[in-house]
Amino acid sequence: MKADVRITGVFKDDSKPPKAVNLAFSMSRPEFLALIKPELEKTIRQTHEVIEKSNCKPSEIHHLVLVGGSCRIPAIRDRLQEEFGLVPDLDEDVLDLSVAVGAAMMAMSAGPPRTA
Repeated sequence: MKADVRITGVFKDDSKPPKAVNLAFSMSRPEFLALIKPELEKTIRQTHEVIEKSNCKPSEIHHLVLVGGSCRIPAIRDRLQEEFGLVPDLDEDVLDLSVAVGAAMMAMSAGPPRTA
């Protein structure tokens, strides 16, 4: 099975006046998983690094809370469960909200906007 992806107006070409360029392609699940595998393994490495920096042992972790849109990809949840032996907590209501709150906190910690 393949999924069809169509995105209009991805970027503008070099013509005068510029024309919007559309993107359309099909991709199978195995193709998609092969594309995201490096990022998925990076996620696992970064999770291990965070655990090490926290002076915590993986056996002391009782919950994995996932946030952000990529958490909706079953392969990510499966790989985390395989690595850490925990079923990740996935609350659809807070996935994107958590990212937005984190971004707002980072923006606030940067101080007031600079003026020219």
